[in-house]
Amino acid sequence: VLDVLDPHGEMFRGRFYRDTCVYSPDLGVYAKDLCHVLRERKVMINSEEKDDEEYCYENDCLECDERRVVLVDNNPLSFLPNPSNGILVSSFYDDPKDDTLEAVMELLYELEESDDVRPILEQKFGLKDALNDVVKGTPGW
Repeated sequence: VLDVLDPHGEMFRGRFYRDTCVYSPDLGVYAKDLCHVLRERKVMINSEEKDDEEYCYENDCLECDERRVVLVDNNPLSFLPNPSNGILVSSFYDDPKDDTLEAVMELLYELEESDDVRPILEQKFGLKDALNDVVKGTPGW
């Protein structure tokens, strides 16, 4: 989907999937810890010449600036390390009437104008308070 929405990588600077998440055995979920992912992810940077490719660690290329990072997931527990960066979406199961992507895109366009996405996302989704309640009731946290 992102290849169609942003074919030249102008809007989305990175994509993170389950393999870049941190597993939390206490909760039995994968969590998207932004700073961990950005530190550990190795990326390729293409220079002007195609034959000259450089590799660097993500944190050398992208600062861990949580003000401009958005996480999109259907599992609220995935946002545990960074709840104020989350856009919670419904699960998609082959529903031709699903309009979640349109709603996410509208929100992303709104966030594009903001210096810090977190207050807007926190107001819309309230994940920080909701996840704090979940964690308080979990042994070992």
